[in-house]
Amino acid sequence: MTEPTIQIRPLSRADEGLLWEAVYHAIYVPVGESPPPRSIIDDPAVARYVTGWGRHGDLGFAAQLAPAGKPLGACWLRLWSDDQRGYGYVDDNTPELSLAVWPGHRAQGTGTRLLAATLDRAGREFSAVSLSASAINPAVRLYERTGFHRVAEQGSAIVMLWKSAH
Repeated sequence: MTEPTIQIRPLSRADEGLLWEAVYHAIYVPVGESPPPRSIIDDPAVARYVTGWGRHGDLGFAAQLAPAGKPLGACWLRLWSDDQRGYGYVDDNTPELSLAVWPGHRAQGTGTRLLAATLDRAGREFSAVSLSASAINPAVRLYERTGFHRVAEQGSAIVMLWKSAH
């Protein structure tokens, strides 16, 4: 039997349901701590990352096992306006990135592939991309390797910025 392969595909409007699952898995949970209740995605500060997916400036990619299509993760961008900011808001022209890989599939390169696909596409449309992450999240090393730089601290979180070479 052949090993399943991982496909990276663009997100569409039809993927809003997938993103509701992804936004839950995007919440960093330190080792040894319990994850938050699933109801956290109903908090408006979290829900804004997904609600109405497919609007202007929304783009991203999903990872799935082929051929079954079982989702493994997602990486997506969303533009904010000054009156509706995400945690990593920098300005109205810089979309904020979110990345989630389902537990059991982390540290296997899926997040790296999702991030690379998203930044490749973003670099054609935007001059920069921001994100917010817990300063102790191991993914910060991935972001730094990909060219993100720390630009601000907000309590235990950091805001990072990636600039397009295009």
